[in-house]
Amino acid sequence: MAINVELQSYNAEHRVPNWVCERINKDTLTQNATRKPCKFFEDKTIDELFRSRLSDYRNSGFDRGHLAAAGNHSYDQDAVCSTFNLASMGPQVTEDIVVVFPLVTWRLGLQGI
Repeated sequence: MAINVELQSYNAEHRVPNWVCERINKDTLTQNATRKPCKFFEDKTIDELFRSRLSDYRNSGFDRGHLAAAGNHSYDQDAVCSTFNLASMGPQVTEDIVVVFPLVTWRLGLQGI
């Protein structure tokens, strides 16, 4: 399955993208493809040593955050599923997680930031 982004800069040291660039227009947003049949997958074009894995997220307290949003590519089922490539994911904090910094505690979630 291809990565469904136009451009991407991958950070091998941290195993996350630096950034992704996707092409979005009204046609990519107005169709019926869904996330339901999609599964997260490792990018086999990246060397195993530098590749992001599902186990990187397991019990980490972080979700997999799409840098190229699946909903932006609902024009085609393969396009939606291609956004589940771990090479275009980054750690994402979920609702109601408390993040502690020196001297400051921010509560993320329903209150916003």
